[in-house]
Amino acid sequence: SPIVLDDLLVMTGFDGGKLWMIAYRRSDGSEAWRAEAPAERLESYHPGDGSPAASTPATDGERIVSYFGSCGLFCYDKAGRELWNYPLPTAATLGNFGTGTSPLIEDGVVLLLRDGPSDSQLIALDVKSGAVKWRQPRTSRGGFSTPVIWETAAGKQVAAAGHGRLIGYDLQTGESRWFVERMPASCCASPVIANGDLYFAAWSPG
Repeated sequence: SPIVLDDLLVMTGFDGGKLWMIAYRRSDGSEAWRAEAPAERLESYHPGDGSPAASTPATDGERIVSYFGSCGLFCYDKAGRELWNYPLPTAATLGNFGTGTSPLIEDGVVLLLRDGPSDSQLIALDVKSGAVKWRQPRTSRGGFSTPVIWETAAGKQVAAAGHGRLIGYDLQTGESRWFVERMPASCCASPVIANGDLYFAAWSPG
């Protein structure tokens, strides 16, 4: 999905066999800038169902962060200049559907949930520098869900769905605070917050 930042409409794109961050001017629809996210190899995906540029960007009002399962996280300023990047190996997804998760930004922290057949993890980076703040390994073997930030009496938490469990992590430390079992095999939907409560519709095959 696109996001709005001042006069810009910003989105990821797959054009000419390449991955892009593209910004359009809301005032007249013209292209303001585009920045390539170079990938040595594109992740597997189903052309009839999506593309390797399926993730929604995130912004803190000053920076724009995008994620591509083929190559990792990229941070740009409003003018499209790359500020930092965090390379990641090409993602593997259940059924080879391609990446469905998106990054989010909260209190200066970029969060990315990356579940797959191996090396599943929740990653937290400093939004200004791209430096790793913490990295939490996960046992989830796949999923397409994006986490949500939940403000609780114990502080802000990251609620992340995954194989068999919905887990709450401390935003600042990555420590697991709670979990709910009996989730499906590969969560597709994302949790939501309403009136202080956490809701999750755990649809998934399996």
